[in-house]
Amino acid sequence: LIFVNKIKMNQSIKQFKEESFDYFKNKDINGILEGMIKSLTINQPEEPIDYLIDYLGRPIQKILAVIGVDDIEKPSEALANKYDLKLIKSDSIDAAIDEMKENAEGNGFVLQNLPASRTDLFALQKAGLYPDALFSINSKQNDSEHAKLLQSHAEVKQLLSMNKNKQIVNNILKDNMNANRLFAIICDRVEKRNPEAKQYAILGTPGSGKSTHAHYLSNRTDIPVINPLREIIRQVNLTTALGKEAESFINNILEIPDELMNKIVVDRLSQHDVSKKGYILDGYPFKTSQAELLSASGFYPQHVALLSLSNSDATERINNRVFTANGDIYNEKFVAPPKNVETIAKPVDQSTSAIQQALSNNEKEEKGLEEHYNAFKVDASASVVHTRNHTISGLYGFSEETPRIWIVGPPRSGKKTVAKALAQHTGAEYICVQDLLKREALLPTTLGKALHANPNYVPTNYELLVLVRNTLLKYTSKGYILVGYPETAEQVKSIVEEALTPSAVIHLNLPVKLAIKRDPEAANDIRNRTFSFLSNIDDQLETLEELCTFKGPYPVRAEQSISKVLVDSHAYLENGSVPPKIVLVGPPASGKGTICGKIKSVFDGIDHLSTGQILRDAIAKGSPAGLEAKSYMDEGELVPDRIVKQIVAEKLSANKEGWILDGFPRTEEQASFLLESGFEPDVVMLLEAPDKVLVDRITGRRMDPSTKAIYHIRTNPPPEGVQVVQRPDDTKEVFSQRIESYKSNLGGIMKSFNPNVVVSIDATKSADQVASHVEKTCRSLK
Repeated sequence: LIFVNKIKMNQSIKQFKEESFDYFKNKDINGILEGMIKSLTINQPEEPIDYLIDYLGRPIQKILAVIGVDDIEKPSEALANKYDLKLIKSDSIDAAIDEMKENAEGNGFVLQNLPASRTDLFALQKAGLYPDALFSINSKQNDSEHAKLLQSHAEVKQLLSMNKNKQIVNNILKDNMNANRLFAIICDRVEKRNPEAKQYAILGTPGSGKSTHAHYLSNRTDIPVINPLREIIRQVNLTTALGKEAESFINNILEIPDELMNKIVVDRLSQHDVSKKGYILDGYPFKTSQAELLSASGFYPQHVALLSLSNSDATERINNRVFTANGDIYNEKFVAPPKNVETIAKPVDQSTSAIQQALSNNEKEEKGLEEHYNAFKVDASASVVHTRNHTISGLYGFSEETPRIWIVGPPRSGKKTVAKALAQHTGAEYICVQDLLKREALLPTTLGKALHANPNYVPTNYELLVLVRNTLLKYTSKGYILVGYPETAEQVKSIVEEALTPSAVIHLNLPVKLAIKRDPEAANDIRNRTFSFLSNIDDQLETLEELCTFKGPYPVRAEQSISKVLVDSHAYLENGSVPPKIVLVGPPASGKGTICGKIKSVFDGIDHLSTGQILRDAIAKGSPAGLEAKSYMDEGELVPDRIVKQIVAEKLSANKEGWILDGFPRTEEQASFLLESGFEPDVVMLLEAPDKVLVDRITGRRMDPSTKAIYHIRTNPPPEGVQVVQRPDDTKEVFSQRIESYKSNLGGIMKSFNPNVVVSIDATKSADQVASHVEKTCRSLK
């Protein structure tokens, strides 16, 4: 009869069956019968009928056991206080059983550190004091000091786990978990609440949009919103004892005490729908004292958002509030109420003085609430969409550090390869929508059946959204690398509306010609899909930038080697940029120095590294390799290649702003070393000019000995009065030796580099034309 009175009479048969099943399961009728038969079997009384009558006449008691290596005193005491149970701290099982028998008229017991062995469990069973639930609280840390105790606990749990009708054993890892959260989890298990149910709270400055975001999240997750104002109105309208007590304070224009407010909220949190689906606390608790009361009642949300807003912005928003008869709050400027909703006059607490007092109270309580819940803060002064995305994303469990990376790019650009490598590098989950659909086709879901029946079935946008959303929410802690979704602006909008926004986007670029070269047999398909990608990508990225903030999109040239693509992707994600790496290859007098100057004007801070300068820097620094190089140079000998390579590698490893390598590599072996050491260039600029032009340039070159300025007797003569000289190596004979050496090594050098990164520059053109070509090449790297 009590149960029937609790059921809403206008429920459907299906709802009635569901609540009936959950009710009897919660009351554990099977467990009561099982305990009765088990006690009868173990004790084997001479008068079994009388024994059963006596057994059924006993008050139903709750017996909870808490075991663990350490720090179980607080949760044990908290359990006893919440459920009004007797806390048993006896060291021996016999003493514990005696104490329990002496207090047989109470509501039940909490056993602290018992049963600690199989013998203890058998003794409790024989006494008819079998635990209803056992909580094993431990940490991941393997403590050899307690190995024997842990083994004993494991045997107890194994025996209890053999009971198929009841979930008795509850293993809880307390790592990185505060005492309040630990106690809330224990209470959830005692009350048999759905362990998958989500528990959220949105707190913060009055007027910061708490209700707006709470209801938005509720509409997408079907999780009930618990608002203290609405719960007070509900209790008053139902004329419950709590409602009458609250009404007396309201009528006398008095603040409702924290204890009463907590009872009203806890009453709602204890309802069936909340136990099954979870809850979203809307603006409660708004004081630290309320948070402590709520925690003592066994409710501590998993994730808490703390919305922050300046007092001036908050005042403006509050003044625009619109209140409805059922307790909902809207805003004339941001979220207007529906036309068919009945509005009411603003409550007394919306006066100017009341608003200022509320804001002042919030400032005092904000820090305490943040610390109590370890809440994440959200700047609510941003747009509604940005604030919502930040809030809900955090409630889902994504942190600022959690990688949520989208990889986009045309066909054959290596998206999956890059995504898998990034997943391995970051520890995030690799998620490919194509793979998800293949797995879904093996499942008995509606989408799975459609895919199984028709391999060419194209899922609707909503089906894809649900599939992707449910998958991403499994990886809120480790993060994810997503490939294959979204592919349209509409899909971008849908996934962002779920607050599943990316932390970064990597955009792989690959010319269609190179894509076809990678898979010639799929040429037509590649052309069509590339056209589709290019037709949609700009709209996708623009939509994304309008709706949320993220890093990128980072452009990565997919025509590079996969190792270079990964290096660039890592650099973008970690530093937000990729320092340019440029190799200059060209014969003597081809204008490398002039071109370096142009490159430096495009990239601020880039280092011009010539082999000679690198050696001189190493010598000046006094590094071991530099000192060894000096010993050869002092003797007038060439520095061995192994030393040059070591010094170059040290210099490039220390570089953070990017580099231009001029004069290295000079051989195929040096080029191979450069690549094998991870210094793959973004571009190799190959300067080309006929020998005749180069001879003219080099033999006409002159130098001012005092300033070291370089002139040319025909194209750039020295100013009048400046005495210049010809350097010993600027002769035709020396040039002939150098050009022959250059030509003999050029083929091996160029063979080492990826041909897709080589840019040929006609060094015979005018300085302006060469500079324009170089600048265009550099701009393409940005």
